[in-house]
Amino acid sequence: MSRFTFADVFTVLNGLFGLLAIYNLEYDLSVFFLLFAVLCDGLDGFVARKNREKERQGIVMDSLADSVSFVLMPALCLFSLQSYGWLAFLYSLSAFIYIWCGFYRLSKFTTYDSDLNFFSGLPTPEAALLLVLLIEIIEVDALAIPFSILLSLLMVSNVRYPKIRGKLSYMAGAVILLSIGLFFVWSSFLYALFFFLLVYLALPIIFRNDL
Repeated sequence: MSRFTFADVFTVLNGLFGLLAIYNLEYDLSVFFLLFAVLCDGLDGFVARKNREKERQGIVMDSLADSVSFVLMPALCLFSLQSYGWLAFLYSLSAFIYIWCGFYRLSKFTTYDSDLNFFSGLPTPEAALLLVLLIEIIEVDALAIPFSILLSLLMVSNVRYPKIRGKLSYMAGAVILLSIGLFFVWSSFLYALFFFLLVYLALPIIFRNDL
């Protein structure tokens, strides 16, 4: 019989912070709450592995929370960019493509890939952070459409991305915590976070034979 586990607490918090990010979409706070959602998503997996308590229902619930925080939120962020005419249509179309690919990525992970030792396709938390940071912090709207399409295609691809485990998981968690802690006093650190995420995005190209 399925049960609610400690790891599921972080899954619920992930979805909650995703909703808060959507609610504050017009403000920089949306990035702040998205960072918390990413942190909770990581803690969810970390706790489940440590306690060996993740059940099938928990995996499904995790994907539902991810769909709010890492699919709907970035797509709405893209959709909210101020524009008119054909440009508005292209923003809307790219947001739709992102949602479709994000949902497909999560359903694929839940159904087939959750037990693999690698990610088949770009994980949604990384894609969400890359897109939202580009729009909200780096503010390069001209790249938003092609970049979102690239991320969408990578999410539904069979490109292998490494799962962050062991010491690397502590380092990744420390970077996210540092981003949260410095958010209101030194937001420029988010540029470093964006760079780290770009490195992860390029890992299958850099280490093609090792992943």
